[in-house]
Amino acid sequence: MAINYEGFKFPKDKKQTKSEDKKVYAKVVKEQEECLLKDDKCFGKMELHHVLYKSQGGKATDKNMAKLCLYHHQIVHGNKKKYQEILLKKLKGISK
Repeated sequence: MAINYEGFKFPKDKKQTKSEDKKVYAKVVKEQEECLLKDDKCFGKMELHHVLYKSQGGKATDKNMAKLCLYHHQIVHGNKKKYQEILLKKLKGISK
């Protein structure tokens, strides 16, 4: 069974190993060249963010991982409800 969020399906497959996670992280870093929420406020190191949190059943997939600058990563964690929808729409546009 999959979790459906705004038309996005996140498979509930076998638990990924850390090496599988690392492959996904490398793919996301390569495909997302800059902060997914890039604007004139961007600063700090780039970080990877689980859009649908692990505690919500989110997995380390390219459809659930957003590359964010430190500033936007903090903003997103401060307003999860607002930014989950925004990030999922942006990821849907770049995922193949």
